[in-house]
Amino acid sequence: MPGANITGEWVVIGAGAVVTHEITDSYCVFAGVPAKVIQKIDMIESVEVNKL
Repeated sequence: MPGANITGEWVVIGAGAVVTHEITDSYCVFAGVPAKVIQKIDMIESVEVNKL
């Protein structure tokens, strides 16, 4: 969509989501119409899981 920029780091956009604004949040999952944050990603927990 014109004018919709994703500038955050480690952002996940769900399938079918409609991004209508600039996304500057980092470490988040966006979904829905219009797209909104549905979950924040805890990077420390993610790194610990990957070490297993």
